[in-house]
Amino acid sequence: MKNEEILVTVIVPVYNVAPYLKRCVDSVRKQTHINLEIILVDDGSTDNSGALCDEFAAMDNRIAVIHKENAGLGMARNSGLDAANGEWVCFPDSDDFIHERFVEILLNAGVSNNCLIALAGFQMGMGDDFQIEQFDESIKLFDWRSCWLYCYTQISPTMYSPYSVSMGLYKKNLFNALRFQTLKMAEDVAIAPMLLWESKDKPIVLSSQVLYYYYQRQQSISRGKTSLDYIDKIEAFDQFYSFLYSKNEIGFADIIRAIRYAILVNAYIDLSRDMPEQKNFYEHLHSEITSNLSWAKENMDDDYKIFASITHAADFHKILCRSNNRFVLYGYGAFGRDIYQWLRYWNVNVIEVWDRAYKQGNKLDDVLINPPHDGFEKDVIVLLSLGNPYVRLTVKAELKNLGYCNVWGFETVCAVVRYGKYAEFLPELLEGCL
Repeated sequence: MKNEEILVTVIVPVYNVAPYLKRCVDSVRKQTHINLEIILVDDGSTDNSGALCDEFAAMDNRIAVIHKENAGLGMARNSGLDAANGEWVCFPDSDDFIHERFVEILLNAGVSNNCLIALAGFQMGMGDDFQIEQFDESIKLFDWRSCWLYCYTQISPTMYSPYSVSMGLYKKNLFNALRFQTLKMAEDVAIAPMLLWESKDKPIVLSSQVLYYYYQRQQSISRGKTSLDYIDKIEAFDQFYSFLYSKNEIGFADIIRAIRYAILVNAYIDLSRDMPEQKNFYEHLHSEITSNLSWAKENMDDDYKIFASITHAADFHKILCRSNNRFVLYGYGAFGRDIYQWLRYWNVNVIEVWDRAYKQGNKLDDVLINPPHDGFEKDVIVLLSLGNPYVRLTVKAELKNLGYCNVWGFETVCAVVRYGKYAEFLPELLEGCL
């Protein structure tokens, strides 16, 4: 059978995404691989998303709609899997969109390399702030362990997700014995690694091209308050760890245990910051943190360690929180969003956020996001929240050219934030660090 004759099922879970749904569905309908079965699963939407799904189905006979009571993203995907007839399946989220060659490129790479999974790079953005890049059709082949770790650590030039199924194409028979969980957060974490493991007898292919566009909604860009759903994320990593342990993958399981411990710490601290009145629902996390503290300090290696050196962090934290100091946060990626939440919590005087990925004039509450510029007095303190070491070096040179010399490096910023949140919520973690 020729690749263009292979039926691919695209499963799109839909819940209250009316403003974004057309862009997503249009990106699926315009795929260069035409032989598609498109299943839109309306998960009990209370806006007009369900009606829009029916309108799309009337426009394209490849589209089928499932209307069901709200049960969450995982259950919606399961309903789509139960109805799927394709040999391969994919799961784009309904507020994201995919490149017109997403299916074509991943399917060709998967079939030609005898794979069961093909993964694409992704890009984050807001509105139309996406850069549709020129094509690099090269690929990389991995075993399942190397694939997960590569996706976990790779942030440039192409990002991949080790936790999401949205950015991949999967042979449907991988789901014969697997289904998504009912977790309210991180439901992918409990299944994505299992899918990699299930395909362990075959290579896993990664496209070097960005084919998936992950949309950050304007109203949620500053992330808002933490939810008790955060506890589900810990449960997802419990399942991941238990799965690996049951398969006698002890070394890899220990890596995941370390990652889980860091998530456990962050969950407790963020919930303590945002939901102190509901502490009875998450106080048990504190007991688990302290009872495993000796293990964590002994076993968490440098790649995942949360007990990094924080010499002088207390003094820097005092400077950070002085109201007469003005700060600019440079970088609003994954690190920057978390750092920004803490800056807001401590009432730090952030006058602007700089990030080239956003259009000029985007806002975080009343704080503008702009590209870097030389429009401020040069006594402003620039906080770097850029994870990539190469990018940090080039940015420091850029800041010097713009006249800014008061720059806190990424390691300093992380250490100061770490000190501040530990000092307030988990002082046990600071013992022996200062």
